[in-house]
Amino acid sequence: MGHTLLINATGLRVLLSSEDGDAARRANARAHEWYCRRSRSPFFTVYRPGTYEYLGLWVVRLWVCMPSLIPTRRVGLGKTLQAVQCLVPDGLTRVRPHPDDDPAVEESWW
Repeated sequence: MGHTLLINATGLRVLLSSEDGDAARRANARAHEWYCRRSRSPFFTVYRPGTYEYLGLWVVRLWVCMPSLIPTRRVGLGKTLQAVQCLVPDGLTRVRPHPDDDPAVEESWW
């Protein structure tokens, strides 16, 4: 079974984690690479369950920070931290949340 792509009401591209996390990870790696080639400084942020939009699910979202901090429409969901961590491309470094980050932030990957 592959990953499921869901376009929610706000137009976000949501990848639901599944047994084929490798396909989702590869798709996220391509998106990360695309932004890197354009010098957009992409990173993934993992959020704990409790965000109002995806209550009860862990969330991973691709952000870019050049020229300013902008969330992309690329979002992954999972029932566990490990499920969303498998959606993060290989080769990135885990960074703990900054004290000024949203309390729901578990970690970021650069």
